[in-house]
Amino acid sequence: MRIKLFFTIGIMLLLVGCASTTSMVVDPGSRVPQYDSAYVVKHGGNSSDMDDALTTALLKQHLNVKSGNKAPVSSMQQYIVTYSDHWYWDLVMYLKAVSISIKNGTNHNIIAQGSWENSFLHSYPDVNEVMENLVHKLFQKIRLKSAESDN
Repeated sequence: MRIKLFFTIGIMLLLVGCASTTSMVVDPGSRVPQYDSAYVVKHGGNSSDMDDALTTALLKQHLNVKSGNKAPVSSMQQYIVTYSDHWYWDLVMYLKAVSISIKNGTNHNIIAQGSWENSFLHSYPDVNEVMENLVHKLFQKIRLKSAESDN
């Protein structure tokens, strides 16, 4: 009986320790614009894979995507998308966390933010999959808020 109990508790702790977390926030106080293009502020260097993953994820949201090393001062009718990524070493490099900010290109106010964080007992996630899921969930919330703003 005790062995089953310890085994069950051990499995539950392992599953909880392996769970990644995702959070999303869309600015509740402002009208959210609905643009058809986005500008990605690239990191380059070691994060070029993340730049590409973010661009691909935005293209899958049917947005026209441009990118550069610096956000334009004024960028009418498009989202400005920035991110930060954190990598750790455990035999190989793995993605520990990523956060994305989506800003209004007209005034640079933050429209939405989303983050994903790997667990303590981490996995070795596919960067493209993480970025695609995070961007998809963010734009679901943005579109929902935009529809509410129009009513």
